[in-house]
Amino acid sequence: TWPLWSLDQDILPPLMLGQYKLYLDEQQNPVGFVTWAWLDEQGKQKMLDDEGPLKNEEWDAGTNAMVNDFVAPWGHAKQIVGDLKRNVFRDRKVFSIGRASDGRIRKIYHWRGVEYKDPVYRTQQADSATSWSRVQRIRWVRTHPPNNQT
Repeated sequence: TWPLWSLDQDILPPLMLGQYKLYLDEQQNPVGFVTWAWLDEQGKQKMLDDEGPLKNEEWDAGTNAMVNDFVAPWGHAKQIVGDLKRNVFRDRKVFSIGRASDGRIRKIYHWRGVEYKDPVYRTQQADSATSWSRVQRIRWVRTHPPNNQT
């Protein structure tokens, strides 16, 4: 349940910016609702530090994707997350904040779109001419079993 005052701060800004998705079932009944923000570094840190709600201008200020509201009361969460990973945040890293009933931060969730590539990993891989791929490592381990001498 949202307090009425939060409508102006948490719901209207993403609606006005088109940063939301409403999910319907086959009979066109609503089964889920998601809003998100595109934060700059300061806005991201503000949310992670739990320093209050976003201002209107902070909702679309950067490239850091944050899911702000995620409502799936009838068990469609897995399908909704799958859709978000494939269609909304396909090549992005996303975070969301799980809150306790009193509003405190309970957990910070991090997830990736289906085509997200970690730029740090790509850079490290490109810098190292001798780095092995995952498949190469698996093949080596399989062909070089550990020496189990007692």
